[in-house]
Amino acid sequence: MNPDIRQARSLRGPLKVVAAVTTASCLIAACTVTPLRIPPHHRVLPTGRILGVLAGPRFGVIEYAFSSRRSRGILLPEAPVGVFFVGRSPEFVAVTQSGGESRLLEVAESGQTRPISSPLAVPLRPAGGPVADLLAVESCQGRQPIFVMSLPASNGSARPKEVARGCPAALSPEGSLVAFSPDLASVWTAPVSGQGSPRPLVRLAGRKLLQSLGMRAPRIVAAAGMSWSQAGLAVAAEGEGRFACVVVDPSGRIRVIPLGAARPTALSWSPNGKLLAFTEHDRTGDAVRTFDASSHRLRLAALALGKQLQGIVWSPSGDAIVTLAGADRWLVVTPDGARVRSIVVPPGSIPFDWAS
Repeated sequence: MNPDIRQARSLRGPLKVVAAVTTASCLIAACTVTPLRIPPHHRVLPTGRILGVLAGPRFGVIEYAFSSRRSRGILLPEAPVGVFFVGRSPEFVAVTQSGGESRLLEVAESGQTRPISSPLAVPLRPAGGPVADLLAVESCQGRQPIFVMSLPASNGSARPKEVARGCPAALSPEGSLVAFSPDLASVWTAPVSGQGSPRPLVRLAGRKLLQSLGMRAPRIVAAAGMSWSQAGLAVAAEGEGRFACVVVDPSGRIRVIPLGAARPTALSWSPNGKLLAFTEHDRTGDAVRTFDASSHRLRLAALALGKQLQGIVWSPSGDAIVTLAGADRWLVVTPDGARVRSIVVPPGSIPFDWAS
């Protein structure tokens, strides 16, 4: 095992020291989310727009523009569980749920909406973001279908196609395959075209690297999702109260990132596929970390002591990450831990996409 990966097993000890120091600072500065301090020349100026879902009694989405430093909310007729930009168009699409059914809505810049898929009789959520013009959606209530939709042009419609059953799932970087877990103990791949049989990619049982961490019967953490890039497929695993991220590289080699008692809650590869970002939770609060697929270096990007982090989205250039910190702040940080911006948003606004 790579030394950097081994060192991650003991990282929780140093993090407790950092957490103790940060807690004292927070009492003075009224700070609850603490990126690491780094030299100013590493800082970035984010651009573009971020999309998120509005939670609460009124359904809708929120869009924040860095150019104006302003946000706007758009109300929707149904509860959104994911929202994404469509290419360079000002329009975007939302995955919504209502009465146990799910469908895709097209949302115009004016706020007008129209359904672009027929209702599906299961509650679905996005399985990662779009790949080219494809979007995968999943239901983690048993072995429910995984659908792939082609995001439409302005006059088109999205036709859902069932490609597999299980949860979680993720599209391959080129969009030709979908990875999925049928049993939370293994990962398989299936063609998006629907032609051909699923093939096994990895089984967690019997993996010596996981067993060495005390994970005798590892299971996939479905709520954390899956993420797939040119560097490999990433999933979160748990067993006997221990957690890890598992990365399967294109050659089939397995790498394990030990996380101790910190539970991964979301995974996302950077746009260039070199860095894996993930949020994690333990009894002290939440954190954002990044893993370099080339150097195998694990870094702490932000600590949220006593706060929950929800959602994790990369900037189009890969130089910044946004997450919902606590109830009403979008925290923007760099992969190496510099705070870029703290954006006030309506309570429960989880970020889903970032466009240039």
